[in-house]
Amino acid sequence: MAAIGSSKAKLVATQQKEAVQAAAIRPLQDFAKVETVQDLRAAIAAADAYRAVDKRARDAHEAVRNISDGLPLEQVTQEVAGEDLTQLAALLEETGNALLEAETMRETHVAARTMAAEIFHHIAGQDDAAKAEASRQDALLVMGDAVDEYVGITLGAKLLKWAVDRDSKEKQEPLLKLASELFVRLTRGAYVKLSVDPEADPPVLIAHRADGTFVAIGGLSTGTEDQLFLALRLAALQQHLTSATPLPFLADDIFINWDKQRCGAGFEVLAELATKTQVIVLTHAEDLILVAQRATGGCAQIQVL
Repeated sequence: MAAIGSSKAKLVATQQKEAVQAAAIRPLQDFAKVETVQDLRAAIAAADAYRAVDKRARDAHEAVRNISDGLPLEQVTQEVAGEDLTQLAALLEETGNALLEAETMRETHVAARTMAAEIFHHIAGQDDAAKAEASRQDALLVMGDAVDEYVGITLGAKLLKWAVDRDSKEKQEPLLKLASELFVRLTRGAYVKLSVDPEADPPVLIAHRADGTFVAIGGLSTGTEDQLFLALRLAALQQHLTSATPLPFLADDIFINWDKQRCGAGFEVLAELATKTQVIVLTHAEDLILVAQRATGGCAQIQVL
């Protein structure tokens, strides 16, 4: 009986303690507009995540201000957006090659200087010492030029890489959004959006299904993978068309792994692209002719080769 009484007392004390704790955190629940402790934990986690993202955004803006030579952020964004990413990537590769050549040259001159120093020490006090010293000075001058070239190339490469990374980040979000919209249409709503896993290195593209599940590119079927790549290709092309001369879009048997419904969706998307540039689709499947005519409202021009 004594043990039962002790247990009841402990139970009452525990209940009182829980009531005190619940009363202590109730103002926090009211402030966060949640009913349970689990919901409060989730709200706190969401607030922490928001503060972290906000800090990253503020740090990014501060970094841009520090390296933009006093230019307004809008002007820097416009200048970067006006650059051709393909040319920047080629220039970065060219600069990297020049950097490797400069490093090789520097190592050669360092070796030459070391050899000159050894020869000088060996002939110190002899008539050839003056000649050796002159050769050493020449080597130092050549090495100094190589070092200056190395520093210039290294700095240029770092600045160029920074510009490419920033331009890539600014253009990635609108490109991903447009590709996501096209992917939803091409899969007839089987997938609802695309996103990038920021924790992966390198980043991984994720496809979200209509039922709430998601899958990485490697887990897609062959046909769905084809639709994803077409969505990315068309999104990049549509961005290109906003600031460049339209070029014909040529597709060769791209529907070979598609079912008829998604083939229709593909022709619908290509028909919209045809209002901006010429679209040519090559196929060996004669049954796609009727699919194309239906999807384009009879506007597709058929040419049998």
